[in-house]
Amino acid sequence: MRALFIISLILLSNIASAQKSKFYYGRDFLEIEGTNYVVSQIYQDYKLFSEGQSFLEFINTENGDVTKVEFSKDASIVDVQQVKIDEKGINTMIILAKTVNLNGNKSIDWTDPTQLYVISIDGNEKVRITEDHFFVKSWVVNQQTGCIVVIGGYDTDKNGKINYKDERGTLIYNLKTMSVVSKKQTS
Repeated sequence: MRALFIISLILLSNIASAQKSKFYYGRDFLEIEGTNYVVSQIYQDYKLFSEGQSFLEFINTENGDVTKVEFSKDASIVDVQQVKIDEKGINTMIILAKTVNLNGNKSIDWTDPTQLYVISIDGNEKVRITEDHFFVKSWVVNQQTGCIVVIGGYDTDKNGKINYKDERGTLIYNLKTMSVVSKKQTS
């Protein structure tokens, strides 16, 4: 019985100290083609059994400089891809991430929308190209025009989720000029 008590105290002590620690989990590394950079997805927990934060680190492999790109609290990064079109002078990163707590519950979760970001290859510029109430379903880059076409849905009934009452949407964004070409809602 005494041994069980001592083991319990040790376990509680370890859990209590873990509650004060920061945990970092490196996920994926991606070499950014044609540059000196790699990008890493990092997930940081502030406490054991709590929500954390996802961010990206752009690492210059030539000099070791690191640029941290943060998102909102409780954000989660879904996908990181490079778009490189030499003929158009485009070399950028496309990030798909859940960064908005649209339904206003405790934290960002699977029911919240996914946003699309364009981030420079060194991590110094970040532009979100979708609105808070737009749920990204899919996207593709047209190599001829250098435009990204995004399809999804708008939360037009403003209930914090996407459903049959909401409208479908298409967004066309020019990656060279960093501007919206077209934005349409259809029912």
